[in-house]
Amino acid sequence: MNTGPKIPPIVLWLVSLALPAVLVIVWLRSAQAELNAAPESTQDVAVASMTDDDYCTADLKRVLRRVAGACGLLAGAGRGCQPSDAKTVAQMNDADFNALFGPMKDRTQIIQFDADDTTLDEVGRKAVEQAVEDDPALVQRRDIRGDYETLWRVTYDIRDKYAKKYRKEDRWKRDKIIARQKDQEIFEKTRGEVDRLYTAIFGR
Repeated sequence: MNTGPKIPPIVLWLVSLALPAVLVIVWLRSAQAELNAAPESTQDVAVASMTDDDYCTADLKRVLRRVAGACGLLAGAGRGCQPSDAKTVAQMNDADFNALFGPMKDRTQIIQFDADDTTLDEVGRKAVEQAVEDDPALVQRRDIRGDYETLWRVTYDIRDKYAKKYRKEDRWKRDKIIARQKDQEIFEKTRGEVDRLYTAIFGR
């Protein structure tokens, strides 16, 4: 009984390999077409009412959520990534990157404490108060405005905890800088500058 030509096993093997690949390509192209056709919707993003007219827009929240997801910050993952890495990890373009980090330049204050001192001096106090006055969101948060010194002190304590760990090993670096001041008079005049130079170089 003649049942017709038999299909060679090699053909069946090639078909079994090609079929999944073809299906995957078709699915990917279909998904890409739907993504390209979908409008950039921002209407469903929740925005706090008191920041509607400020930098916290729906577009910013969309970018922020995408970055947080890519950096593993959602659902308690807590992985995190540096700002310089976020652009690559979250596949951000220049506009997204500027939208995310640009507003911070006018909304941050960096207070540098003296070594082994957590006291907020007059200059630092004025800088913090000015930052609070310039930010309506912080003005409405009386608990933050009334306790800003504690917030800065906690930040310093965290920094100081890690600084002390390396202070002993790095003490010779400070001594090496000071030892270069052969003249005692010059040393006394430049002692403050040496300390500031050490802090600027080694960060502690």
